[in-house]
Amino acid sequence: PLIVAALLPLSVTEARVTFTNSEVLQASDFAWKDNVYRAAFKCDNGCSAYTDSRANNLYITEYDGNVYKAIVNFSNMGGNVRALPDPYKLNASNSYYIEDRGEKKPYDFVFYVVDRHAPNADTPVMVIDDDWGIDGNGEERLFTILSSKYDSVRYDQFAGGFQKGFPRIYSTGFDAVAEKECRPLYQASSQESASLSSITVFSPISTVEYGNTEAHNMHVAWNKDNSFAHNIRSSTVYSSPGYVGCSYTIQSYSSSIDKIEDGFFPSVISLDINGVYDQVTKDETVLLRVDEIILDFNGTGTLEKHFFYPSPFPLACSMSWQRKTATARWAVQMDFGMGEPNPAVSSTTLKAESTTSSGFEKAFLVSIIVSIIALF
Repeated sequence: PLIVAALLPLSVTEARVTFTNSEVLQASDFAWKDNVYRAAFKCDNGCSAYTDSRANNLYITEYDGNVYKAIVNFSNMGGNVRALPDPYKLNASNSYYIEDRGEKKPYDFVFYVVDRHAPNADTPVMVIDDDWGIDGNGEERLFTILSSKYDSVRYDQFAGGFQKGFPRIYSTGFDAVAEKECRPLYQASSQESASLSSITVFSPISTVEYGNTEAHNMHVAWNKDNSFAHNIRSSTVYSSPGYVGCSYTIQSYSSSIDKIEDGFFPSVISLDINGVYDQVTKDETVLLRVDEIILDFNGTGTLEKHFFYPSPFPLACSMSWQRKTATARWAVQMDFGMGEPNPAVSSTTLKAESTTSSGFEKAFLVSIIVSIIALF
């Protein structure tokens, strides 16, 4: 059974994200000037532009020294298949902008613009356009997904032949996947684990790397309640909303989520935890607990822990975090080993309440009680 835990929307992180060969812009990047919302973007060598919006009040414009000339309306970008947009190609210029020429503050959108010399330039870009979501099937090595309607998406149903360590999910466009400074948000621990995992991604843009060009498939859809789903023999990924994953940028994507709380009782033989974090202040320490073991972290660094049990054992796992600064960013992947599900504990949930000893002791006590019940 799935165990789902929700996140709470509280505030917004605002910043455009600039990569070596691309930029990602959102509505929060607009500046109000001369009675219009406007934001510049790079296209030094010529570029390709993608967006998930077809709003007729949004434009690409070019400043000619006197006026901002309309190049194309967003409603005319992408071609006829909305879920699989064609790139809109632009000649080299340092005077391009996106503008909202409507009367109201713009609705959410994501705008991905890629240099013509960027790696992986032939990668399909897909847009989530309805509640069903989309399937990334075929023999492509990469798929890039755009989605700005909700704060997160969920990937699942991975199937096909994969190399070791694949599939992977990046919180970037296809160009940054080729950069060693950009690490995947999710990396499969095994093919079976990938097929059972449901990965929540708090990003308006993400890219799946399959690792080869054999036949394969995945499904991705809006995650409307910004929740996590847990399955035995699978992986769970947590991250700061807006997480990018490239060491050369301190920027994050815009997100209305700044608080994470999740808890569950997996019955496992092994548990592997790997994480990375940067500029997490003490006031926003990430609270990660596995039974009596406190794995909280702040500052800058990496996290690596491995646990093994001689037989399936129900653990009390909890995660809690509250954003206090715009620059904090982190991601953690938890891989649960080959334990058989225990009906007595698999549907139990635990809410991480605080860093106080009483809150932790409560979680540990519940874990002990559940373990005793499982023996009968």
